[in-house]
Amino acid sequence: MNFSDLVASRASVRKYTDQPVPDELVMQLLEWAHDAPSGGNLRPWEFILIESAGQKQAVVETTFAGRDESKSNPQKWILTAPLVIAVCADLAKIKGRYGETSIWPHLPYLDCSAAVENILLGAVELGLASCYVSGFHEQELSAVLGLPEDVVPIALLPIGYAAESPARRPRGPVAEQIHRERY
Repeated sequence: MNFSDLVASRASVRKYTDQPVPDELVMQLLEWAHDAPSGGNLRPWEFILIESAGQKQAVVETTFAGRDESKSNPQKWILTAPLVIAVCADLAKIKGRYGETSIWPHLPYLDCSAAVENILLGAVELGLASCYVSGFHEQELSAVLGLPEDVVPIALLPIGYAAESPARRPRGPVAEQIHRERY
C-alpha cells in the first residue's frame, strides 16, 4: 500500500473482533513507534500493553467520551479490543537533558504523538484497526497503570481486527487551515 492510500484508509474503529493480535505484529507496531522522530533524540515514550479483561476494565473506568468528563460516561467500546496500548511519556528524560524548568514542557507530548501516529498508520499497513483515545482522567489512569511519578499517560490505543468499517469523517478542505508567512 502506498503512503497516500495508507493515510486515506486510516479510520477510528470502535468495534473489534475477539481475534488476538499476534505478538509479532504488536512488536512491529512498537518498532515503528520507536522509529518516530523526537526532540533531542530522547525517545521519551513508554508503552504498556494491556490485554487482560480486568486491567482493560480498570482502564476504561478512567475514560470519558466527548466533553462529558463524568465517571458515568466511560468509553466501554474499548473493551472490545483484544489489545490496548497505553502510550506514556517519561518526563525524567526531558528533565535530565533540559533541566527541571524546561522551556519545552510540551516536548514529550509532541514526541509521543509522533510515535502514536506511527502506530496508527502501522496498524492499517498490517491489516489491523485502531483508534486514538485521549479522553481519560490522567491521575486515575496513572494509578491504574502503576506509573512512576515522572511518567504520564499520553494516549490509549485500542488495537485489533475491525468488526466494523466506519466511514471516515469529513475533514473539510485543507486550504482553510493553511496560512502563508503569517496567520
